[in-house]
Amino acid sequence: MSDHPEQFVMTSAAMLTSSWFNIFLYATEVDLSIYYLVKKRPRRAYKWSLISALVFDGLCSAITCSNVFQSVVELNGASPKPWSLAPMIIATFATSTIVQIFLTHRYYQTVFGVIAAIWPGVKAEQFNFAKAAIIIALTFSAATDVFIAIVTLVKLRTMPTAFTSTRNLIQRVSIHAIACGMVNASASLLDLILMFNSSTGFIVIFSILGRIYTLTLLVNFILLRNGTNDQSAEIITTSSGLVGPGMLGTQTTTVQRTTGQTIVWVTESVVCDRQDSNSSSTSEEAPTEDTESFTIPLSRCSTFELAPSEAESPCTLVGSLDQTKSVIVEVPV
Repeated sequence: MSDHPEQFVMTSAAMLTSSWFNIFLYATEVDLSIYYLVKKRPRRAYKWSLISALVFDGLCSAITCSNVFQSVVELNGASPKPWSLAPMIIATFATSTIVQIFLTHRYYQTVFGVIAAIWPGVKAEQFNFAKAAIIIALTFSAATDVFIAIVTLVKLRTMPTAFTSTRNLIQRVSIHAIACGMVNASASLLDLILMFNSSTGFIVIFSILGRIYTLTLLVNFILLRNGTNDQSAEIITTSSGLVGPGMLGTQTTTVQRTTGQTIVWVTESVVCDRQDSNSSSTSEEAPTEDTESFTIPLSRCSTFELAPSEAESPCTLVGSLDQTKSVIVEVPV
């Protein structure tokens, strides 16, 4: 006979509340997804990650609504059979893993989300094992979220940059990374705590946990896309200094956004002999000039600060051209 701990008793009130939250969050999720897929036209990896998360969330929402119908209409308030727990565990933590993999890729860390709850699908009636699987999955999920957020913050804070505007941009990205990680981790930890204290609270949070993760993914996608839509014309930076004994060098860099799909990176270097430049001799040599021009297509990417020597790589502009003195781009890894 199955052992049904008190924590897993699904009351009608809990299921009704969770179904309402589910419908609201899933509708919001679908609406934002349509906007993102139609208006932003993401690259293939982002598109299929989002679609996969929507499928898993749709499965969880359908199971939640099925449980409500079964309990309220067919069983007159009794708890439905526990078959639905295993697919909900798998779908919920599949969604969290998709989000964690995206954040890991986005911020260059080698952290992997863990799905720790697949085996309960074989025998969902074994509630003690299912409970242990949920505890493990929630713990790993929360720990991974916190770890990604902390490592991202450290990585961004230690990124060398000489410009105030770039530091401000890095600070905004840091706050965003911490916020996303802590929202997901807090939801997982809250659900873990409620598992031992409140059957209703646990069911409500657990049933919408996947939607919280997917909405986090959507916010990342939309903000990332908005960061690449700046239409400013160009920026010009000039630097000069000694490049050798008695040699003065000047470098001017122009970055111009020509269309919505490309930017042009132009570097002009001038080197002259300071002694010759101060001499009135007719044999004075003209300064040497070197001009390089790159047309840079926008593409899939990871963020870093571009140096002129790296400009031949395909890259995506991030940030405002009229505000940044140091151009931040994204380059395929």
